[in-house]
Amino acid sequence: MPSWKAAAPVVGFDLDLTLLDARAGIRATVAALSGETGVSVDAELAVSRLGPPLESELAH
Repeated sequence: MPSWKAAAPVVGFDLDLTLLDARAGIRATVAALSGETGVSVDAELAVSRLGPPLESELAH
Protein backbone atom coordinates (compact mmCIF):
# COMPACT_ATOMS: atom_id res chain seq x y z
CA MET A 1 0.00 0.00 0.00
CA PRO A 2 1.40 3.45 -0.89
CA SER A 3 2.51 5.64 1.95
CA TRP A 4 1.26 9.23 1.60
CA LYS A 5 -0.35 11.95 3.62
CA ALA A 6 -3.06 14.27 2.32
CA ALA A 7 -2.41 18.00 2.63
CA ALA A 8 -6.03 18.53 3.72
CA PRO A 9 -8.78 16.32 5.13
CA VAL A 10 -10.15 13.87 2.58
CA VAL A 11 -13.78 12.82 2.29
CA GLY A 12 -14.81 9.83 0.20
CA PHE A 13 -18.29 8.97 -1.03
CA ASP A 14 -19.65 5.52 -1.84
CA LEU A 15 -23.10 6.29 -3.18
CA ASP A 16 -23.43 3.06 -5.14
CA LEU A 17 -23.09 1.05 -1.89
CA THR A 18 -20.23 -1.14 -3.12
CA LEU A 19 -18.05 -0.48 -0.06
CA LEU A 20 -20.57 0.03 2.73
CA ASP A 21 -24.26 0.48 3.33
CA ALA A 22 -24.53 4.22 3.95
CA ARG A 23 -28.28 4.52 3.36
CA ALA A 24 -29.07 5.61 6.94
CA GLY A 25 -26.51 8.44 6.80
CA ILE A 26 -27.61 9.51 3.34
CA ARG A 27 -31.26 9.46 4.43
CA ALA A 28 -30.43 11.67 7.43
CA THR A 29 -28.39 14.05 5.26
CA VAL A 30 -31.16 14.42 2.68
CA ALA A 31 -33.71 15.03 5.46
CA ALA A 32 -31.46 17.68 7.03
CA LEU A 33 -30.92 19.34 3.64
CA SER A 34 -34.67 19.39 3.11
CA GLY A 35 -35.25 20.91 6.55
CA GLU A 36 -32.58 23.57 6.18
CA THR A 37 -33.55 24.67 2.68
CA GLY A 38 -37.32 24.35 3.02
CA VAL A 39 -37.39 22.30 -0.19
CA SER A 40 -39.52 19.18 0.20
CA VAL A 41 -37.36 16.12 -0.53
CA ASP A 42 -38.57 12.55 -0.05
CA ALA A 43 -35.53 11.03 1.68
CA GLU A 44 -36.91 7.48 1.36
CA LEU A 45 -37.35 7.89 -2.38
CA ALA A 46 -33.88 9.41 -2.76
CA VAL A 47 -32.32 6.50 -0.87
CA SER A 48 -34.23 4.01 -3.02
CA ARG A 49 -32.59 5.50 -6.13
CA LEU A 50 -28.96 5.45 -5.01
CA GLY A 51 -26.45 4.64 -7.71
CA PRO A 52 -26.83 7.31 -10.44
CA PRO A 53 -24.51 10.32 -10.36
CA LEU A 54 -25.41 12.81 -7.62
CA GLU A 55 -26.22 15.52 -10.17
CA SER A 56 -28.85 13.24 -11.71
CA GLU A 57 -30.51 12.55 -8.35
CA LEU A 58 -30.49 16.20 -7.28
CA ALA A 59 -32.19 17.11 -10.56
CA HIS A 60 -35.22 15.07 -9.42
